Amino acid sequence: MDATNFNNDKPEVVEKFEYMEDVSRVMSVTSSTRSPQTKNYLANKCGGIQKRAFVPTVPKPFKFYTESWANNSCNKENSPKSPFIPLALSVQQFLDNPTRFDAKSDKVRSNTLTEPKSPYLRTKYRSKPTTILPTEERKIREMRGYRFKANPLDRKILENRNFGIPKVQKPKLTEPYSPAITKPKPPRPKSPSPPHVIKANPVPDYKEPYRPVIEHRLIELPVFSLP
Repeated sequence: MDATNFNNDKPEVVEKFEYMEDVSRVMSVTSSTRSPQTKNYLANKCGGIQKRAFVPTVPKPFKFYTESWANNSCNKENSPKSPFIPLALSVQQFLDNPTRFDAKSDKVRSNTLTEPKSPYLRTKYRSKPTTILPTEERKIREMRGYRFKANPLDRKILENRNFGIPKVQKPKLTEPYSPAITKPKPPRPKSPSPPHVIKANPVPDYKEPYRPVIEHRLIELPVFSLP
């Protein structure tokens, strides 16, 4: 029993909710209650700015994705599964029919003569095109097209031998001599040393005893009188 239902003991009946019926009911009520003045007021008077017509919100049924997830999970649980095969039975079936590891019998073939075949070289395709001349022929054609314009030979060059750059004099021949390895080498000449200057104190006189030189000072006291 509901806590808010104090007087009526009868259970409440849930009415069925229809979307389209409620929308049509709301539209009919709004059209009947609207006065002709308001209709004329809201009518388009000119072709200027037009107001947006009132369109009530149309409720649409919604759908949660959790329902589809639940249905998918139920379908997965109810799907047929492969029968359970114990490990011992699967091992026994594998040992009974080991087809994958059977040794394949290969027939021994006798060696035959090698049949030579062409290597199918593409030397024809690697031939140089005739449209482009090689560098040597191109240079020869360019050299043939050159025209030399030379001046007449100057006779002074042939008559005067010393004309132009002077000739390089040849150096004298080297005269060999004995290295004289067994002979002793002569001593090198010594340069004269500068005179040595002696810097020393004078010799003291030991006839008289040593007496230090002391300056005697005389201190003069100021005149003072006692009170």
